[in-house]
Amino acid sequence: RMRSRLNARQLVVITGSSLGARHATLRIYEYKSGDWVRTWQVPVRLGTYGLIDGLKRRAGSRTTPTGIWTMARYAFGRHARPPSGRTLRWRRITQRSWWSSERNSTYNTWVETSRHVYGEHLADYPRSYEFAISSGYNALPNQRVYGRGSGIFLHVIHPGYSGAASC
Repeated sequence: RMRSRLNARQLVVITGSSLGARHATLRIYEYKSGDWVRTWQVPVRLGTYGLIDGLKRRAGSRTTPTGIWTMARYAFGRHARPPSGRTLRWRRITQRSWWSSERNSTYNTWVETSRHVYGEHLADYPRSYEFAISSGYNALPNQRVYGRGSGIFLHVIHPGYSGAASC
């Protein structure tokens, strides 16, 4: 039970057995009639080196941070149209789509530009980012700390993955 749901209507909860775990369970809950009701559950793979305390995580560690965050208010992917049944806004990845790791106001945000951005060129990963959403880790509106890592996504699983939670 959560003390305050802060107007949340949905929770995405990923639980692993312990720090270092590389596999977990993703559960989605919806707030209905004054209580949280589980609506979906699926096994997921975590970062290459498993779960780590989110306050100790460092960029490039290929780990999945622990913590509680407000997630992005949009999903993204390579398709022109979003999957059916979605309620989040949809952003289509283009050749101008980047996830910034630059040490400036764009850190850990989506950037559309024709110039090269230090970070991840989203169009280079069509299988991983067929459908994705930012976990909210180290991203606005949550606290951002340069060097803790950027681009921690929930995304489609693929060989050689390195994401936060791949499903």
